Amino acid sequence: MAAQQTADDFGPRLKRARDQRGLSLRQIADRTKLSVRSLEALERDKVRELPGGIFVRSVVRAYAAAVGLDPETTVQEFLATFPDDTLAVGSPYVADSVRQGEAREDRSRRIGTCLRAGVAAVMVAGALLGAVLAVRTLGAPQMPVVAAPATPDLAPRVSASAGPVQEADDPGMVFEIRARMPTSVAVAIDGRVAESRTVGAGERLVVTADQRLTLTAADAGALQWTINSQPAVSLGARGEPRTVRVDRANYADFLALP
Repeated sequence: MAAQQTADDFGPRLKRARDQRGLSLRQIADRTKLSVRSLEALERDKVRELPGGIFVRSVVRAYAAAVGLDPETTVQEFLATFPDDTLAVGSPYVADSVRQGEAREDRSRRIGTCLRAGVAAVMVAGALLGAVLAVRTLGAPQMPVVAAPATPDLAPRVSASAGPVQEADDPGMVFEIRARMPTSVAVAIDGRVAESRTVGAGERLVVTADQRLTLTAADAGALQWTINSQPAVSLGARGEPRTVRVDRANYADFLALP
């Protein structure tokens, strides 16, 4: 491909490479486990219709390999045509669910900051009050202490080493993802990529997130999933690409109704 490329010719170049090999979109979809809808969007430069985030690179890489192009070179040409900043949060190219998830995360972060500031203020006020009371106690006249008569100790003794029962550590959010048929997935845990590959029919992924999970699927209808052993809602229809972001604030929204 030419070194200088515009958004008007990247997709058509891919289509020409496919036509030269005599392949249909359905054949490419069967080879890559990507939906025909995603492949058509890529050929038409409809980046808005592609899955958001890191998964879009997997789509480009898989398409390039299927039509005989160098995958890494094609990915770099794609990024040059549609730079990373066009795929960042807030861009029209990112799926609405991702933008909404980031907005919820920002709100949660602001609320957490306010709560921490409030707790710190209460602690400072408590320390000042304690200091004032201590000064008043030291300045007060001391009253003579009269010893009480000794009485038998009838209460059972408790070992000084015994402490309150500690609550178990928070295990986080446990996700189980099952593939009913082959599809490409990308999983990010607390902002770090954990999986980015094609899963086979019957394969199971189990991941634990402390704060959030971002799941992208080329075929949403190919996956079933649970959150903390509870069935979750369907990710989408067969052949539909989908990205979801689940965190502690919204995970209940993804649980299936009993």
